[in-house]
Order: sequence, then structure tokens, then C-alpha cells
Amino acid sequence: MEKFHFIILLVSCGISSKILNLLFLTLSAHSLYHRPRFFHIDGTKNAKASFWSLKEYKVFYTKFHSAQQNELYALIQVICLHPYPINIVSDSIYSVSVLKNIETSTINSNQPIIQQLFFELQSVVRNRNSPIYITHIQTHSCLPGPMTY
Repeated sequence: MEKFHFIILLVSCGISSKILNLLFLTLSAHSLYHRPRFFHIDGTKNAKASFWSLKEYKVFYTKFHSAQQNELYALIQVICLHPYPINIVSDSIYSVSVLKNIETSTINSNQPIIQQLFFELQSVVRNRNSPIYITHIQTHSCLPGPMTY
């Protein structure tokens, strides 16, 4: 019941239809997966990548000094460590786009670090047996809740 109260609160605050559709998808009969875990990923330019859910929080100290590279690293980690169906929320359009297209992409980069991350992400996605859903949410907005801070 708490989830439905959360949706009513968001509707009353006038949230965008894209975010509302995400919430209804996860709670309706047309949900992507039965009882999936939700993870939010993030990366910073200060060599940190992280993911968290209601039950778990992990921070990784990396060798990367780009937010995009650290977000890709966080994606790889959450996918590797959680083999069951998962939903991923990211504030990075870049990481969402990469994950949505990586499975069938031909990787050709002149940057060895990016190429390594793309190959690793592609490998974990191709070898995965459980589905993944990823979507983008705009952070630092007036929406309530921990994902929009």
C-alpha cells in the first residue's frame, strides 16, 4: 500500500508523464518483471561509482576520472552482482543509451578505457539470463524522494 500512496503524492505534485509511466509500469499488471529490485546508479568525475537500492548501498573507488566512465562501471557492477530481474534508474542519459544499445553494437573506439568498459558491459549483458530494464530520471528537480536529490 505504501507504493500507491507514493504515486498519489507524485501525481499531486505534477510530475512528468515519463516518470509517472515508469512508476505505473512497475506496479501494474503490465510490469516488466514480478517483484524486481530497483537500483539507482551514479558516477562522479572523482573516481567513484555507486549503486543503491532500498536494501543495499555500494561505492566503488575506480581508476576512472570521468563521470560517464564511472557510471558505466556502476552499471557493470550492478548487473554482475544481481543475476535476477532488475530495474535500473540513472540520471545519465549517456549510460541509459549505452545499455539500451550495447547488446548488438559493434564497438569501435580509439579510447582504450572506453573500449574496455564497452566490451565488459556488452559481455555481461549478453551472458545474462535475467532481464534488465533501465530508464532515465532527471535529478536535482523538485520531485520528492531520494532519487531526485
